[in-house]
Amino acid sequence: MAFGHDASEERAWTEVERRRDLPDFVESELLASEGGDAPDLYDHLRSHPYDLIVFVGYHTPVAYCGVRALGDDQRVVLVPAGRDDGSAWLRLHDDLFERAEGFLVCTESERQWLAQRVGAEKAGRIENVGFVIGVNSLGQKTEPPEFDDKSYVIVAGDWNGSRSASRLQRWAEYLQEEVDPDLRLRLVGPGAERLRYGLNRTAGRLDICRWVSRALALLDPLPDRIIGREVLEAYNYGTPVIVSAAGGATREHAEDGNGGLWYRTDDEFFGAVEALLDRELRTALGQQGRAYAEETFGDADTYIKRLNSVLFP
Repeated sequence: MAFGHDASEERAWTEVERRRDLPDFVESELLASEGGDAPDLYDHLRSHPYDLIVFVGYHTPVAYCGVRALGDDQRVVLVPAGRDDGSAWLRLHDDLFERAEGFLVCTESERQWLAQRVGAEKAGRIENVGFVIGVNSLGQKTEPPEFDDKSYVIVAGDWNGSRSASRLQRWAEYLQEEVDPDLRLRLVGPGAERLRYGLNRTAGRLDICRWVSRALALLDPLPDRIIGREVLEAYNYGTPVIVSAAGGATREHAEDGNGGLWYRTDDEFFGAVEALLDRELRTALGQQGRAYAEETFGDADTYIKRLNSVLFP
């Protein structure tokens, strides 16, 4: 039995911040604010002694309360599906980390973070099982509205929240004015149309893929990624990527897949875009990225066998 929610992409705290304790009532309120409490589920767990319980998302009330509903002899495996953010290092979560007999992660970057979180004694129980990802072939077959013959650097994300795009807007202006007048840095995804340089009608996944599949490159500027889904989707279309040096999983994919470039400063980012104006380099990186995505994350049968061997040794 498994339950949880989608993984989030969050920034890790520094070691000093991780040791900062909060009052118990503050931790409880922060946990409750995540939402999703499910008392009926806890009753179900108490009355149905499953052989194995997999918690997906350690930072939820379901995980916190659910583990307390289990018998001492029930096996527990944790899929963290997130990492500690800037709101708290909650001691309330420690019981679940202590109770879990094993941990499943998707990338080596996530393994490294989790090893720090659980300590050396439990680090050997972390299994990188990977994941499976694919793309819709219609993304390449159907052209997006408003597409022209310019060179696009695409940034995919959900722009409905408080995420700032001011740095991206500054980059967009510089690329067009100083690097190449045909260069366009554009934002796609839910809420993109509200922002300067955001493209209209790109809220759906297929709409995003249409632009990514035709891009000069996909840019993922966020740090501390756990999965790096957008990078792997770009790879599946043969599109090279540009990622932050602090990108976590995205930098891991860029280096291991040899399908993209990473940057530390604005100037390095501009240099990466200029380099990708070379068609031969762009094609080589795209082909290498696609091969990496297909071989490492495209085989569902192998993934299922690997997962079964870990959960039911």
